[in-house]
Amino acid sequence: MGNQIQKEFQQKTEPVRLNKYLSEAGVCSRREADRLIASGRVTVDGRPGETGMKVCPGQKVCIGKKVVSRQEEMVLLAVNKPVGIVCTEERRERNSIIRYLDYPVRITYIGRLDKDSRGLLLMTNNGDIINKIMRAVNRHEKEYKVTVDRQDDMLAGIMEYEQIRESRPPGDKPPMISDMPWADGPEADFTTRFFIVHCNGEGQLMDIFH
Repeated sequence: MGNQIQKEFQQKTEPVRLNKYLSEAGVCSRREADRLIASGRVTVDGRPGETGMKVCPGQKVCIGKKVVSRQEEMVLLAVNKPVGIVCTEERRERNSIIRYLDYPVRITYIGRLDKDSRGLLLMTNNGDIINKIMRAVNRHEKEYKVTVDRQDDMLAGIMEYEQIRESRPPGDKPPMISDMPWADGPEADFTTRFFIVHCNGEGQLMDIFH
């Protein structure tokens, strides 16, 4: 599967949006690319680029006089993010995951981990992988180990989350969360539990237990 994804990345033949092209070339994020395009600094085959336009293989993309080319090698990293590192591309953030890794080509995160969380974080330069993993319809799961000071805090947090879910209309409900004790029997630790969250659910989980 990994070789197939790498092959698809290297042999892309379909047109891609100009902002995605610039992002995959390691220039900047898509949002920043839109700003560059709007400023008139990006040209495609010598003509000013337009927001939303698509670029075909073989077309010449430039920022000013500099030719921009897509990265040829796909990068996919498994990072053990420590506490205190922020999942952001904001250049003014000194503790950003981008500065922490200081990787030689531009990569970004697949999903986010809270600043106070630590654990597995995937980083890549392949936007297609990010979209496939992060789409809620694909129901990919994340697993969290949450520890609180008191058992009452844990139970109150779980009840609060369920109340939030019940109060929202069907199209606006936060993701389903499954939880289980850290250990069963006499050694059960009810201040620590595992939570299985479908993608995009970490924000609500962190809000409850902060």
